[in-house]
Order: sequence, then structure tokens, then C-alpha cells
Amino acid sequence: MLAGIAYADHHLEELTRQATRHVRAMGLPGYPRSRPPVDLSARFAAAKYVDLVGLAETLTGQPAVKTGNGRYRLPCPFHDGDRDPSPLINPPGKGSHCFGCGKGGDAVAFVAELKRCPVVEALELVETLADTPAAWGAA
Repeated sequence: MLAGIAYADHHLEELTRQATRHVRAMGLPGYPRSRPPVDLSARFAAAKYVDLVGLAETLTGQPAVKTGNGRYRLPCPFHDGDRDPSPLINPPGKGSHCFGCGKGGDAVAFVAELKRCPVVEALELVETLADTPAAWGAA
């Protein structure tokens, strides 16, 4: 038991030394400063209006079936055994919802879940696939 406590004390001392060195380095001239955060809210807002039907068809390789009122269905890529297409894809700006697994959201949320990637990476993929001005470098 004493060996465990001694090890923990040693480990804590090493972490404290590392933190102290880091704090001293931050005060030196030329230390890399963190960049101010980039505001992506306008790009996320614009991505909500991307046509999710075409995006979902492209990424899943499955055709969507029109159900009326501008809505579409396709087999859910998020859960197995979806014989009767349960996800409902609404018109642009309204997102999607799967009645089988409950997953849904806008185009960025769909891509982030499908590709299992961070939302910023999903946003860039949506912009590229939808060929938005941000993908051209204009935003």
C-alpha cells in the first residue's frame, strides 16, 4: 500500500514540475500564443439549408423515395435491420429524423454521425459536397 502512495506522490510531483515549466515558458517572449477562436456560426447556419436528400444519397449510396410535401425517406444508415425506410428527410432547413433509432438533425449532424467525425470536419465536408461559397474559400 505504501508503494502505491509513494508512486502517486512521485507522479504528482512530476506533473507539478511539468506544469511549472509550462507556466514559465508561457511568460517568455516568442511563446506561441493561441489564436482567437474562429466564429463558424454563419457557416453552420448556412449549412442548415443544404439539400440533405442529395447529400444523404451521395454519402450512403442509397436512393431516397419521395413521400410528399417535399419529404423523402431512405434506409437508415445508423441502425441495422431497417427494411422499411424510417428516416424522414424534410425540405432544406428542416433537417431529418429517424423514427427507428431517434437520430436526426441538420446536414452537419447527419454527416458527423455517419462519418463519426467532429462537427467542424463534418461542416467542411458538407460545404465541399454542397459546393458552397465557403468551400471555394470565399467565406
